[in-house]
Amino acid sequence: MLSEAELEKELYNYAVSLLARREHAERELRQKLFRKQSNEKFDGCDSFEGAVSSVLERLKGLGFLSDARYAQMLLRSRYARGYGPERVRQELQQGGLDNELIALSFEEFEEDWFESALRAREKRFGLGILDQDIKLKAKQVRFLSSRGFSFDQVNYAIDAKEDDGW
Repeated sequence: MLSEAELEKELYNYAVSLLARREHAERELRQKLFRKQSNEKFDGCDSFEGAVSSVLERLKGLGFLSDARYAQMLLRSRYARGYGPERVRQELQQGGLDNELIALSFEEFEEDWFESALRAREKRFGLGILDQDIKLKAKQVRFLSSRGFSFDQVNYAIDAKEDDGW
C-alpha cells in the first residue's frame, strides 16, 4: 500500500504525462485520475479523493492546468476542422466548463464562423451554384447544421456564388 506522499507523486506524474500530450479540462483530468483508482497498486488508499484534489490544485497553481487555455485550444482545433460554434459550445459544456468561461472564450476568439461554414461546404461539396438542385441544397444544409453552424451561417455558405471570391 502506498503512502499519501507516494500516491500524490504517482498521480502527479501521471497527470503531467497526460498534460504533456495535450490540454485537458479540469473535469476531464479528474476523471482520468479517478480511473487510476481501480489499479491494484492503489487498492486500499483511503485518501485517493484528497490526493486527486491536491494534485489538481498543484497543477493549477503551477499553470499546467487551465480551463481557459483548454477552451481556446478546443475552439482553435474545432474551427480548423470545420466545426461550427454550436457544436464547439456543446463540447465545452460536456468538458465541464461553466457558461461564463465559454462565453468569454468565444468573445476572445477572433475567427469568422461564416467563412468557416463556407470552407466546410466547399471542402465537402465544392462550390457549385445550387439554383436548380433542391436535394443537393437540402443535403448541404443538413451537413452544415450537423456540424454546428447557425441558420445564418448555413445560409451564408449556401448562398455564396463562385464569383464572390471563392
